[in-house]
Amino acid sequence: MFPVLETKRLYLRELTKADAKSIFSCFSNGKVTRYYRLETFVHLEEAENLIHIFKKNYNDKRGIRWGIERKETKEVMGTIGFNAWVPYHKKQSLVTNSIQNTGGTGTFQKRCQKFFLTVLKR
Repeated sequence: MFPVLETKRLYLRELTKADAKSIFSCFSNGKVTRYYRLETFVHLEEAENLIHIFKKNYNDKRGIRWGIERKETKEVMGTIGFNAWVPYHKKQSLVTNSIQNTGGTGTFQKRCQKFFLTVLKR
């Protein structure tokens, strides 16, 4: 079962095909994909495919990617998770993408801090 994490304002949960529009909004933004190993999306199908890849990586135990959902609006605002997960070597790369600028509210730092604390306790 996919682990769901929760903070005061956010759910970190599995992405589904229903989240494709939000993921497209994120990855069709050149500022988001600038340092990411993907071309900027132009078609919604690219977001659907990425969600499928995230699911496959989790099922194959190669990574995990959560959708970051605001409780208030129930909208996915980005993703956070581990890529290149190598349990034997205890190695992984943390990746996060946010659809919008949080305007200096500290939301990004808070979600990353909560994420790290939760994962490290497991």
